[in-house]
Amino acid sequence: MISLQSLIQIFRSALLTLLVSAAWAQSEQPVAGSLLPSSASQPAETEQSGYERIFGIVPSHNTLSNQSIVAPLSTRGKFGLAGADSFDQSAFVLAGIYAGLGQWQHQYPEFGLGATGLAKRYATAYADQVIGNYMVEAIFPALLHQDPRYYRMARGGFIKRTAYAVSRVLITRSDSGAERFNFAQVAGTATAAGIANIYYPDRGVSSTIQRFGIQLASGGVFNVMKEYWPDIRQRLPFRRRIEAGKHLNKTRDAAPAIRDNKDIAATELSVR
Repeated sequence: MISLQSLIQIFRSALLTLLVSAAWAQSEQPVAGSLLPSSASQPAETEQSGYERIFGIVPSHNTLSNQSIVAPLSTRGKFGLAGADSFDQSAFVLAGIYAGLGQWQHQYPEFGLGATGLAKRYATAYADQVIGNYMVEAIFPALLHQDPRYYRMARGGFIKRTAYAVSRVLITRSDSGAERFNFAQVAGTATAAGIANIYYPDRGVSSTIQRFGIQLASGGVFNVMKEYWPDIRQRLPFRRRIEAGKHLNKTRDAAPAIRDNKDIAATELSVR
């Protein structure tokens, strides 16, 4: 794990960039409505139900498009979510980034340098993700009958939506749909931080609390990303051009069929 100071800088920069992007996306309605059919101008989350990559990298398997009540997630489904997040290609990439930063800063000198040190840092970074995912999204939600999914607010002011996204770290839904304290995330994160003492050289209480705080804060950052990504995605110029291009292609493909239908109708009339 890289140093607390470095992670604070990373989170601060990432959150600042995300909040600026979110405010920009919230400030105006999507344009290019005249280029798109009514179905294409609808929010993207109604089409993909959250199963897309944030900024093309981070998967959003556990995000739902709004706050409506949906069917409870089975225990098998909760473990499926944890598995999807743990073995997605982005998990391996993020582990490599954390390992590279740790190697660069020479974190945990006990790991050494070179290929061996990098491999140890990579293994611990990846283990953090897998253990955390299964604790927070599968094991504790199954035991406590809580829903590990993130329900987007999707409407409202910038401050209200941001506060809602961050608060979901401490507030969640039970399987019955009622709001509950998010024991699954808090207890799961604490358990994952404790298990990390097995493979990290520093096993003190302060290090465990530090890991717990970092992982809990990162959950809030990811919630903000999940809340605003569909809005940001709709505001990206290249996204509008892609959708407009798809509509034009569909129109061109449909044109020959329309002409053929007209020719058939004209032929039938002439025969009559």
